[in-house]
Amino acid sequence: MDILTTTDLKALRLLLGLSPAEAAAMIDEPKDWLVDAERGRSWNISPKYRDFLLRMEEVVQTFIDWVETTPGRFIIVYSNEDVFRDYDPVWAAKFPTALMHLQAASRAVSTLGNRQLNIVTLFPKAFEEYLQHTGKADSPDVRQSWAEAFSANYRTMGAKR
Repeated sequence: MDILTTTDLKALRLLLGLSPAEAAAMIDEPKDWLVDAERGRSWNISPKYRDFLLRMEEVVQTFIDWVETTPGRFIIVYSNEDVFRDYDPVWAAKFPTALMHLQAASRAVSTLGNRQLNIVTLFPKAFEEYLQHTGKADSPDVRQSWAEAFSANYRTMGAKR
């Protein structure tokens, strides 16, 4: 990805699913500094900010590549930061926020459209009840089975008139 303008910076931040406050905190700068950097008031692109965004984009691309190699139909995401850290420590170490992980999952679905992937949020209570009910131990295959069972409960309803 080529960053040519300050608008490119903002577009990449949005694509990554980061708020100005989150991005600023991650590069140890005030939010106002980041907002000014994206507005291009000085015609300068901050290498610190640009390089951070490009590193995060690499993480997203690595995630998409990983999803492409997995056999599962469901991409599991998490309802909040604590659940993300507890249930997926490998990706939590790479993604600064659960929302960024969700954004990457969304991009994987879009990029890998031929796979017909779905995103399912892991709710700890529902997942733990499933494990207890089935007597199975947590594993990637069991999470896929849980996601399939969990998503089967959803239905589309017509609008009330």
